[in-house]
Amino acid sequence: MKCIDFFCGAGGSTLGAKLAGHEVIAAYDYNSTFLKSYRENHPEVRAYNRNILELESSDLPEGADILMGSTPCESFSLLNMHGRTCDISLTTHFLKLVEDYKPKIWVMENVPQVAKFLPDGTPYKMLCAADFGVPQKRKRCMVGNFPEPVPTHRFGELNSWVKFGKIKDTNKDNWSILSMKAIEGAYRRVWEMGKKGNSFLVRFVDDNTVLNTVTSSEFHGVRAGSHIVYDHGVLRRLTFLECMRAQSFPDDYIFRGTIAERYKQVGQAVPPLMMKKVLEGLKRT
Repeated sequence: MKCIDFFCGAGGSTLGAKLAGHEVIAAYDYNSTFLKSYRENHPEVRAYNRNILELESSDLPEGADILMGSTPCESFSLLNMHGRTCDISLTTHFLKLVEDYKPKIWVMENVPQVAKFLPDGTPYKMLCAADFGVPQKRKRCMVGNFPEPVPTHRFGELNSWVKFGKIKDTNKDNWSILSMKAIEGAYRRVWEMGKKGNSFLVRFVDDNTVLNTVTSSEFHGVRAGSHIVYDHGVLRRLTFLECMRAQSFPDDYIFRGTIAERYKQVGQAVPPLMMKKVLEGLKRT
């Protein structure tokens, strides 16, 4: 089946669609740096640097069977839900494109909190990426009319390969050791955020841990929701390679931009293996 990928980023959904045996005929994103990564890995796809809000269904290539998109999730993230106004314009416009284009299948990925902002009757499923072999307990709201994907790794009975030790970067040259000052700063932020009634959760992991959601801020080392690895007696942040593997990207996938931009691209991506499992069910249908 032919697909169009909106908010394509570095191409996680596109890679998943291709792994499921589908063809992506067009992709759209507003971030030119992310598109550089996308074009490196998917040169056969026509990738457009466009503001999705300016697109109408008549602007899209004809003949697509599937519309898929990962609308930006910052507005709906639990880390941003304290007294902030949620901007649902991009999600609303994607749903309008679906309504006007009338594809056979459509899929939209976002954080679970987006469900409360969807129009009544919009179909969605709450899925955990670890259930489909992604080495990360990444919970997502998958919106659309796709068939229920079949889990390969039931949550709570995860195969050992999804644990952190199986994806660990053993090259110590890539390790970024956290200083005592960084750890002290984390405890200070826990105290300051707690006084405001907000949470500041840092997750410690070792070889036997299954990672929680890898975020776009892992580059900064100690931020709310970030991971701290206890490894050979030291505390360090996740390496870029570990973030790639946690999102189920292959080691040779190319990311462009600064190291901070690359961490952001990985953290915001749709895990390719998860999208593969979602779109594989179309063959059975």
